[in-house]
Amino acid sequence: MRVISRDWGYWSIVTVMRGDDTPVPYLKHIFTCRFRYLVGIRKEDYHVTVREHETVEEYKLHSLFKSLLKKDVWYLREHIYHYLGHVYDCLLALRTLNMIDRLEHDFLCTICDLIVSVLYEGKKPEDAIKELKEKYPHMITDEYPHKLS
Repeated sequence: MRVISRDWGYWSIVTVMRGDDTPVPYLKHIFTCRFRYLVGIRKEDYHVTVREHETVEEYKLHSLFKSLLKKDVWYLREHIYHYLGHVYDCLLALRTLNMIDRLEHDFLCTICDLIVSVLYEGKKPEDAIKELKEKYPHMITDEYPHKLS
């Protein structure tokens, strides 16, 4: 652990592996579960949820963004923002270590940016979804293209 704690990249990855503690649907699934898979964690080895594919189902994005305006989530926006700080650091570390491709990195960064825009800048959830679909149409699916682990 001492080696990991002294290396910013690895530490940034480790700190996001547990996930968030907010009631925001699919926040952990979109980020933490995917990061687990990218670093080699498999559900059969550790009995945790992982996301094997880089695509995200559209209904999960709708649920996530719409939930950001609910009162119980609104009061937790500082916690969400804190978690997203860990997500941004992890994304940078994964990219630096060549553990994530640029397209997926940019897609996940854009989701983070749009969450912040909805929480702090008054962006409408439907506008956030529209922007994601325009920028990354091949990263968003309408159905279950894969078996969720």
